Parts: sequence; structure tokens; C-alpha cells
Amino acid sequence: MEKNAWHERLQLLRGWLLGREKNKSQLPDLATAIAAAREEWLTAQRFFECVSEPDLVDQAIYSIEAAERKYMYLLRLAKTKELSSLLQ
Repeated sequence: MEKNAWHERLQLLRGWLLGREKNKSQLPDLATAIAAAREEWLTAQRFFECVSEPDLVDQAIYSIEAAERKYMYLLRLAKTKELSSLLQ
């Protein structure tokens, strides 16, 4: 994904998570964000499997950890939203 497109998606997601975004039609739904985060995590894992240079291995490990945390956060958020909607 192109760097600008990634940055734009990240800004939209950040605004959505913080509730600051006004135009809800442009924002990805939670399921889409989870799917994208999962794909990012898998891509980071594939990158790790392909590198051998020490600096790239370090970067790949960092990317895996960051992507995994993002994915797990979104899963927890989805579970919280699901539970809160059941209680209402």
C-alpha cells in the first residue's frame, strides 16, 4: 500500500476510534478495520520470514509486534462493543 494511502487510513481510523470524525460515511467499519489489521499482521510475519540482515530482522520483529497489538486491540474493542450492545 502506498505510504500516503496508509497514512490517510490511519488518520481515519484514529479519528473514528477517538470519536472526532464528523463524516461517518468515509470511515471503515470495525470489521473492515479488523480485517485490515489482520492482513497487516500476516504481511509483517511474511516479511520476517524473508529477511536475513540483522537490521531488517529487528525492523520485522517490531512490525510484527506493532501489527499484532493493533489487531488484538481492535478485537478487544469489537468484543466490548458487542457486549455493551447486548446490555442495552
